[in-house]
Amino acid sequence: MKPILFKCAPALFMIAFVAFMWLVWLAPNYDSLKQMDDEEHRLEEKLAAYKRKAVQLEKWSQAMENREKKSAFQSRLLPDEPNLIGLMATFARQAADRGLVFSAFTPADPEPRGFYIATPIDAEFAGRLNDLVGLITASLDFSGLAVFTEYTLKKIPTGSGFRLDGHLETYHLVPEKIRKKKKRK
Repeated sequence: MKPILFKCAPALFMIAFVAFMWLVWLAPNYDSLKQMDDEEHRLEEKLAAYKRKAVQLEKWSQAMENREKKSAFQSRLLPDEPNLIGLMATFARQAADRGLVFSAFTPADPEPRGFYIATPIDAEFAGRLNDLVGLITASLDFSGLAVFTEYTLKKIPTGSGFRLDGHLETYHLVPEKIRKKKKRK
């Protein structure tokens, strides 16, 4: 009988040692181990959510970069300040080339609209219908710096010809000082 006891003694000792360790060390720390395991799973889920957001962030940053490029391109197209005298000279030259009479060019107060300012202008021209329509069409080639937003063609009661009462808008960038003030607010 003795030899079986000696053969089983190490196994029994090991079982007793594991049970003792469970009672002394593992059982009191089991709750904290369980909490750490739960915390690990929560952090893994959070990491997966952040990875999904990171993929979206790349898309959004690319879209934002494209918008900034487009905005920079558009702002390069617009002048820093309105050149009303040059614009008036261009219209006067276009009118004269077509045999039109250029009778009025009245700028109104500038109107801020986002990153640019629109300056409304009332203008009057008189002449043949074909030439007036040609002037309106030619204004489309002014690189968008002056656009007819409204116009009225009227037959001149005395004599032959038509009168064009036009409402134009010219555009330029908001001055840097004003843009910086808006950003501060």
